[in-house]
Amino acid sequence: MKKSNESVKSISSDIIRSKMIVDAAEKNAVVMNGEKIMNIPVDLCFVDKNYQREIRGTRSSIIMDMANNWDYAKAGQIQVSYREDEGKFAIIDGQGRWEAAKTAGLLTILANIKTGLSDSDEAKLFAEQDKNRVKVSEHAKFRAGLIAAKTDSDFSVYPELAQIMKANGVDNPAHVSAITVALHVMKKDPVECEWIFKTIRKANWHDCKAGYSQYVMKALSIIYEEQSELLPKVDKNLIPYMQKTNPGFFRDAAGTYGTPYVTKSRNVANIMMKLLCGDKVMTSKLKTLMAEANLA
Repeated sequence: MKKSNESVKSISSDIIRSKMIVDAAEKNAVVMNGEKIMNIPVDLCFVDKNYQREIRGTRSSIIMDMANNWDYAKAGQIQVSYREDEGKFAIIDGQGRWEAAKTAGLLTILANIKTGLSDSDEAKLFAEQDKNRVKVSEHAKFRAGLIAAKTDSDFSVYPELAQIMKANGVDNPAHVSAITVALHVMKKDPVECEWIFKTIRKANWHDCKAGYSQYVMKALSIIYEEQSELLPKVDKNLIPYMQKTNPGFFRDAAGTYGTPYVTKSRNVANIMMKLLCGDKVMTSKLKTLMAEANLA
């Protein structure tokens, strides 16, 4: 699809504006501790979602409070990377302050401008920094680590988990929505973590929506930890049902046949364990659901 003339003009304008800002920074920016600092337009900044997630939930209230009580001294400067081909500044450190500045109606924000960085350089800096006003999550650090590792073989925030994920076909860390769960299991038992990723891959859920969701990974973790004697039956009694369906099917089945006031992951685990045990009643119920969903 061709870009409209207006879109092309807008991109060209951004490139020209950002180039002027960078040129000015080279000549006139204030030097602080060896870093060049100057105000840049907030509308030319952006967050690379490949290694950073948008601020949501309880963190949003922190941003709102920051915006309502904006203090230039406390905000300091954010750290950005100049992307010449896009005419934009990728935020490395300071997404929260940038969001607060926009909410407060500010047109510019003080920034430390980095030039000549690759995407992986940015990801590495992001993963290593701990100066954000809003703390960098384990999920975000891990995603940034994998992106940085694409061109830096020695770098990874969590090398063991990265190795397991890559061995099981996870090339894009954004596909694993439950990184926190994976990290928790990895620290507790690397063998269990590897089994979970292998099971998801065998089921062909690695490309499915919610294939690496919390309820899927926690359900498999429950089976591994509480019913280890059933593990030899997984390939024969569970994987075939997983291959014929998808994570959403098991989620819906858990909602239909699960126990009230029990977590989604526990209900999914219970259904999976009944399949592993060859429970005829549950098998019949799932076959009925599969027929209704044209999955039989």
